[in-house]
Amino acid sequence: MHPITREGVLMVSHCAFPGAPEHAPFASPRLYGTAVAPEFAYRLRPADPAPPLPDDDDDDGVLHGLPAELEELDAPELHAGSDERGAFTELRLPRGFGPGSVLVVRVGVSARRRPEPVCE
Repeated sequence: MHPITREGVLMVSHCAFPGAPEHAPFASPRLYGTAVAPEFAYRLRPADPAPPLPDDDDDDGVLHGLPAELEELDAPELHAGSDERGAFTELRLPRGFGPGSVLVVRVGVSARRRPEPVCE
């Protein structure tokens, strides 16, 4: 978040380690006192079947990566709520937000919620 404009981005990702569960193992993020606007959500799916690994003799010194497809996901659902800590926006992750997924939202704090500067 930019210290003067109080605007920025938040990224949520679901890493694709071997054995990672299909569904994100964390609660929906709650952003208190923050305006939220979705930017994008995608999932990287490896091509099936994976290509064979090259022999050491075939190594050309270039990292080629793995064949994959980029799947566009729906934007996260935004739900307004409040509790003992105040008003919040909750991000509900889109369906299909499995391993290899990432989403980005724009965030901002309103002028009335900004803390007073500690020093000038």
